[in-house]
Amino acid sequence: MEKIHITLELFFEIKNAELYGGEGTTGYAQLISNLRMESMKDFDLQEYAKTNIEGFAKACEIEVEDVRIIPREEYKENTEEGEP
Repeated sequence: MEKIHITLELFFEIKNAELYGGEGTTGYAQLISNLRMESMKDFDLQEYAKTNIEGFAKACEIEVEDVRIIPREEYKENTEEGEP
C-alpha cells in the first residue's frame, strides 16, 4: 500500500507560562505536523492531541489544565495572523 501524506495543524492557548509573561498571561502556539503513513485506521487523534498538550505544559513548566487546543479562528483572532 502506498503511504499517504497528511498535514495536521493544532492551535493552542497557553496560560500562565513564563514564555508569554508569566502568571495571568495568555499566549498562543501553532503546531504543524507532516505525517506519512499507510493508513489512518491506527492513528489515535485524541491521544496525539493529549500528548501535545502534555508536551507544551511540560516545556512551559505549567499545569496541563493551562493548555488547550483552540480553533484556527480563535488563534487568528488572538495573534498577528489575525491582522489584515
